[in-house]
Amino acid sequence: MYKFLVYASLILLVESAGNVCTISTGEINKPANSQPYYWPSSWNENKTAPALQGSQKCTWNVNVPDGYYAKLIVSGKTGDADSEFQFADSAGRVLITTTEGLQPYYFPPRMFIVYLNVINPATFAFKITWMKLPTKVTKASAISSTPQLINATNNAYYIGYSAVTGVSLVSFPQTTKDFYSLRSSLVFDGENLNTNYAASLFMIYQNELQWISNSQHIYVVNVEASTHRDMLLVQEGGYTRDLHYVELNPVLNSKYTANVDSTEKQTTLLSATYIPQTLTDVQILDSTAVVAIIKGTPTPNNRGTEYTQAQLKKILPMSMSAGVVYQFILSNGKAVFSFKA
Repeated sequence: MYKFLVYASLILLVESAGNVCTISTGEINKPANSQPYYWPSSWNENKTAPALQGSQKCTWNVNVPDGYYAKLIVSGKTGDADSEFQFADSAGRVLITTTEGLQPYYFPPRMFIVYLNVINPATFAFKITWMKLPTKVTKASAISSTPQLINATNNAYYIGYSAVTGVSLVSFPQTTKDFYSLRSSLVFDGENLNTNYAASLFMIYQNELQWISNSQHIYVVNVEASTHRDMLLVQEGGYTRDLHYVELNPVLNSKYTANVDSTEKQTTLLSATYIPQTLTDVQILDSTAVVAIIKGTPTPNNRGTEYTQAQLKKILPMSMSAGVVYQFILSNGKAVFSFKA
């Protein structure tokens, strides 16, 4: 399934120069006593990552039983620019890194893959814990013309969403520099937590921003609460499928700008946050362009109000309430929006 798999047995050795696993593939199953699995077995998360010999390629296939999820923490750093660590989930999404600092990954049934390819000596170790997925839905919501905005990670939950034309998800992490907390929120495209896994909110945010389901029903499961205020915007996919989004990320007690480019594809500046903001200025670089400002989801009955640059400047500064979804659709050309929070 994955091009880097090599089918052989895993040989684990420890030598003075560092841990060794030959070019191989190994399989890890949930222990019968439900205890964590450590590699190497002498390591734990309170220790620094042990040395790993260079010139190695190693693969671990980790099985996750139905009804469970796995939590993976990794500590390590490659010794050169061409070496890498890879983590592949059951949906086929692959994350490639060179440094790991114990920020957890979460994987649903039925398998995920840990792979490393190191040229120079490195450091590397990991821990896997298997825990039960929730079995009781905490909330079920039908989405149509009215969007829903929730905190994506501050509580554990198991929420079902449904929409006739599919469900759209867009995450707004508390900070774009560190959005590891989105890894704990798992998205399932369908009504089965064992076989319909789509991605974590972390992988969606990193790769595509807006995700739209193939089915009319999805589940979002946050398996571990965090202290972050990451927001998740849920909309009817049929209304947003053709929108090209640029996300507005406010910063408390600061001034900031957002660039929108509709020269090739009509682009929408999207804001959904717990932080009150003020639109202070806009510079539209094409005299023929207009901006439609919409609260909520754009629908045939909610087209908002269109403004030229001159018209928009007359209503500035414009206050933007916390917890309200704002969409600024630029018809053509380029524009720069200025805000403060």
